[in-house]
Amino acid sequence: MKNKVIVAETLVVTTVLIVTLLLGWFIRGAILGNTALDIQLHDTYFVFKFSWEDLMLLPFLILIMLIYAIRGTINRFKSQIQNFILLTSTFLFNVQLLFYYKITTKLSSLHTGWTIYPPLSALPDHNLTTPSPPSPFRGILEILFYTQIFFFVLLVIIAVLTGKNWKTKNGTNKA
Repeated sequence: MKNKVIVAETLVVTTVLIVTLLLGWFIRGAILGNTALDIQLHDTYFVFKFSWEDLMLLPFLILIMLIYAIRGTINRFKSQIQNFILLTSTFLFNVQLLFYYKITTKLSSLHTGWTIYPPLSALPDHNLTTPSPPSPFRGILEILFYTQIFFFVLLVIIAVLTGKNWKTKNGTNKA
């Protein structure tokens, strides 16, 4: 019985992975044409090169989390294998969000160092204080931060539900 469940869950995860990779391949090849993200801001041109596997990891984790959150809710989080897959995908999603948070923080720090024309050396000698413009990445940073907190709380809730539904026999945990 347990081997059938493992095979079924492996098929579900493999199917979602294949669908996600095929969708990513289609989007990359047919729609975008490449994996570079080009951003033009006034006189500056940013180019970010990502591998398409990195870009497809986030949608894959989101699909796995949604599928197993629904399946876990239906089964009242009684299946340990489903709970393990949900916990793993939520943890990896949190790690991926941390990676994006790090990239966005670097972009935000780049924004504060730009020169505002005319340069300060061309201004008169008396002290002028110019307020620094707000970073356009501040809103993205806040969204990523609160999203990560939400998924961390979700990770803790799933872990508690998994622990409550852990089957015990004679006082010892049975896997």
